[in-house]
Amino acid sequence: MTGRSLLTRYATSTITGAPAYVTVYANNICQLRCDMCFYWDAMQEDPQQITLTEATQLGLSLKGVLHISITGGEPTLRKDLDQFVTNLCTHSGTPRCSIITNGFQTKHVVQQVKEILRLNQNTEFRICVSLDGTEKTHDRIRGIKGSYQKAISTYKILRRMSTCDGYHNLHVDINTCISRWNYDDFKIFREEVKYLNPNHHSVTITRGKTKVAQAGDIPVSAVSEVMDYVRGQRPKKWNEQMVGKVRDVMYDEIQRITEQNTHRHNCTAGKRYATVYQNGNVHSCEVLHTIHPKQSSYLGNLNDVNWDIRQILRTAEADRVRKFIKDKKCFCTFECAKTADVLYTPKLLAKVLTK
Repeated sequence: MTGRSLLTRYATSTITGAPAYVTVYANNICQLRCDMCFYWDAMQEDPQQITLTEATQLGLSLKGVLHISITGGEPTLRKDLDQFVTNLCTHSGTPRCSIITNGFQTKHVVQQVKEILRLNQNTEFRICVSLDGTEKTHDRIRGIKGSYQKAISTYKILRRMSTCDGYHNLHVDINTCISRWNYDDFKIFREEVKYLNPNHHSVTITRGKTKVAQAGDIPVSAVSEVMDYVRGQRPKKWNEQMVGKVRDVMYDEIQRITEQNTHRHNCTAGKRYATVYQNGNVHSCEVLHTIHPKQSSYLGNLNDVNWDIRQILRTAEADRVRKFIKDKKCFCTFECAKTADVLYTPKLLAKVLTK
């Protein structure tokens, strides 16, 4: 998609008020048992997943969306992931889609990615392989010995596809979730990442109610050091450079919030950002209820509105949640919501343009 097309979609979403960034939970099952996982409780429930028909209906209601992030559980455990992704991307017309994977089943994941790319040649895909540190650290956090080597094998094949095999719309990233078990390992690990040479090395900060308590107990100085590292990664393409600048401002905000623990800009969650779970529940974000335990982030269920997210975002309940977020000056370091904030907060967007 050209820069002009991206700007057109941005203008469309600005005018219509459509969410710009949506996270979709493809399922609630996973092979691993990560200590810092904030979704572990949902994975103790009966397996659920969004149907292909529901994915089509959701996609049709997301006209103007700039980015769809597909997560879980482990998305690649869906046998129909290629068609699921295609239904969402084709009917929404999203220019960008990210898929997060633990890379545990190399052959299976690679085959799925190849089929997704074949079916969606007009969408830019970011396949993000989760690696949480050096081999010993990663396997300890993820709960299964050998998970590091499996993820590395998956990453290397996908990266080769993006550089040598002609998959022009494939970007392969490494994501590291910073927790109390790996922040002191990060300096060593980032040297490994330098050798692996991903399109981007992204980081997320542990959030929510985690499988093991206090997983997010990370020194402020460690977070600041990580943010200093991840900023400044610049792709070559013009539109990708702009994405890099948006990320940098997002990382600036995460560092500021971590160091100062203060509100400065209103959060756009529930309007410009939304989370869709595998059971059809739509939430403003993934963390509001963990910051304010008496306030639910629930906006409504898509099964009640034929999977049209626009109807959910227009409800009185959605208005109440957005009002709470604004009145309470809610803030956090949740990266996906922060990205939407950067795009729709004039002062932050101005920083992007001057980066």
